[in-house]
Amino acid sequence: DKVVYHSESGLYEGWSMGMGPVSLYQTDKVISFSIEDGRAYTGMPSGFEYNMINYDLERKKKITFKDYFILNTAADSAYMERLIARAMNREQDFNLKKFIEFHEGINFSFDDDYVYFYRDKYDALGFGITSIKKKYILDHINPGYR
Repeated sequence: DKVVYHSESGLYEGWSMGMGPVSLYQTDKVISFSIEDGRAYTGMPSGFEYNMINYDLERKKKITFKDYFILNTAADSAYMERLIARAMNREQDFNLKKFIEFHEGINFSFDDDYVYFYRDKYDALGFGITSIKKKYILDHINPGYR
């Protein structure tokens, strides 16, 4: 439908909405993609969120943070925490364990070279996309997904 604007007000009014891919990746074994969904009303700050799907085609199940990453020891978790925090520019106040518990995991997607971490517009840690080259975390990625 066409949105009708009142020309006498002299203001552009209305909603804008958009949806588009951020990352798209597929092999014979996995699918990993993210989509940004955004909306705004003129004069108001825009809101957006990231939706992602990581799916194991062989096992026919969603790939969760705990499936994808190997964090068996406190040292494993501390290493990943430092890398993710550094990538987010949040080294002072990032606690991976609390973040995972609060958010029920971390939104992520991956491709051949990178793992991407997503924070929505109203995330407590700020918003945006962070990436880490897989070569720096390869030992912490489940061998089935390397």
